[in-house]
Amino acid sequence: GILVGFLIEFASFAVAQFVTEKLVRYPAFVISESGSGSLNLRGGPSISAVSVTQLKDGQQLQVVAETNACTNANGGCWVKVQVGGLPGYVSNAYLQKGHVRDSAYAY
Repeated sequence: GILVGFLIEFASFAVAQFVTEKLVRYPAFVISESGSGSLNLRGGPSISAVSVTQLKDGQQLQVVAETNACTNANGGCWVKVQVGGLPGYVSNAYLQKGHVRDSAYAY
C-alpha cells in the first residue's frame, strides 16, 4: 500500500543522493514567472514525489528546513515548508524570502 510505495520511492531516491536537511525558520512566499502561476507542494524533495496540493503565486509559507537535494529543482534546491500546518517540499527557485506585504507582490 502507501508504506510500500513510500519505501520504494525513498529507496530509489536514496540511491541517487543521500538527502540531508538543515533546520531553519524563515518566512517566504511563492513567486512564478508569469505572476499568476502555481507551484506543486510535494510529499518529498523530488519531482517524482506525490503532489500534495498546489500553491498560488504570492502564497505565504514558512521554510522549516533546507536540503542538499538540488536535482530537478530548476536552479534551486528543495526546501521543506509548512503551509497552514501542511508540510511539504518545494524548490526554493520559486520562493522569495520575507512577507508578501513587504514586497512588490503586496496587493
